[in-house]
Amino acid sequence: MKHIVIMPNSCKDPGYSVTREVVSVLGSAGAEIYMQESLRSGFRADGIHWYGSAFPKETDAIVVIGGDGSVLDASVYALAYDIPLIGINRGRLGYLTELEADEVGELSKLFEAETRIRRYMTLQVSLVRSGVETVLAHYPVNDVVVSQGKGEGMSELLLEDGLGNRMSYLADGLILATPLGSTAYTLSAGGPVIDASLDAICVTPICSHSLFSRSLLFPPDYTVSVRNISAHGGSLRVSLDGAENYELFPEDCVRVTRSEKELKTLTLKKHSVLDVLFRKLQLLNQTNREVQS
Repeated sequence: MKHIVIMPNSCKDPGYSVTREVVSVLGSAGAEIYMQESLRSGFRADGIHWYGSAFPKETDAIVVIGGDGSVLDASVYALAYDIPLIGINRGRLGYLTELEADEVGELSKLFEAETRIRRYMTLQVSLVRSGVETVLAHYPVNDVVVSQGKGEGMSELLLEDGLGNRMSYLADGLILATPLGSTAYTLSAGGPVIDASLDAICVTPICSHSLFSRSLLFPPDYTVSVRNISAHGGSLRVSLDGAENYELFPEDCVRVTRSEKELKTLTLKKHSVLDVLFRKLQLLNQTNREVQS
């Protein structure tokens, strides 16, 4: 591993204090470091290779400094170029990150033989309108959310599993999540925590106006569809990882299945998904108590 792109979030790392430490650790290990040209004015350091619109093709890994949102932003490049990433937490929960800010020195282990890569499933999403299916370019790592775009009223949705089984919902929306994404919006909506080593599509209703509001798990090779069946002609919003947004008009359909692409992350610790979740939530609770006191 030689060529490493560093992607800091200036809002999460004000003054780039953690970023400078990362540069120091990686530089001392002999890495060639690359950063986006737009950061040059705010981050002055020697030995940085600055790149513009073209992502460096020789990249071996991406180091992200920020929170889970920063990791999701960087995952677009990791998936596009099939390279692993590793995150350093400067957010609140930082579930998708591997290291905390005081563990930057652990990055030196990236150059050791025992560095491991974990692989996580992503989703392929397409929109069907008037019988025409359009496959979207974004591959969600966490989830696809279908909800009331303007936040007015409830969504009327029809869930289909591709085998003829259907279920209608009157709810604020539906979340279709990967196991990795089960700890994000799905968890907040009362869904299950799924070990990320499993492959599945988890569908969780958001505030369902029904006695049945349980999550449903589907095999990853199923094509799960959500149709807008609004009787009032209202459109819905389809959100991919909370970033990409599309409009879903009445009778439009969004189809979700497992993508051929996998997100690769570098891991320097031996831990399970539940270990990480419990540790992160304990840290978050401790922080909240300190703020309240």
